[in-house]
Amino acid sequence: MAGNIFTADDLARFEQALKKNPSDAMNYVNLAEAQLALHHESQAFSTFRAAKVLCPDNPDVLRIGSKVLEALDRKEEAIECLQKAIAISSKLFCDTDSISHLAELLYNSGKKEEALAWLGKLAKNSSDNPEVLIRLAQIQLSLGNSEEAQRYLKVYRETSGATREMFLLMGQAMLARKFYDGAVK
Repeated sequence: MAGNIFTADDLARFEQALKKNPSDAMNYVNLAEAQLALHHESQAFSTFRAAKVLCPDNPDVLRIGSKVLEALDRKEEAIECLQKAIAISSKLFCDTDSISHLAELLYNSGKKEEALAWLGKLAKNSSDNPEVLIRLAQIQLSLGNSEEAQRYLKVYRETSGATREMFLLMGQAMLARKFYDGAVK
């Protein structure tokens, strides 16, 4: 239900579902998601902690825990939680959303090289998620690797077409490489 808009009625409904079936981890996940959306971060944290006791290795619980910890500005713990969720779920499938979010958390925490390494894992499947190429280009640019950034942007353009964001980043990469005419275009 991520990205949904929740109401107080939804919150009450999720609380009822949890009371009816307190052993279902998804009831905790749904409740914490709604609590976060309604800016009840401390309640969401309590819900996450209860779910984690019940299901410490459930990737859905760990993912919502990461969101809760991020909302509480506990970024290092959020990163650890998300890394554990990815490690558990990677046995079943490639968790591209979680990896992308982890890379964003790492990047925003100043861990650009780590973010790059995680996104690199997704680059192999970039045809399924071309936004990864844009993120890789952004990180490469921030690390001063404008030639590498330009390479990712070229692949992005070939697979997904031109976008405003792609052109802006391409201009920045060309400017960094002192290709002024190309940067202006």
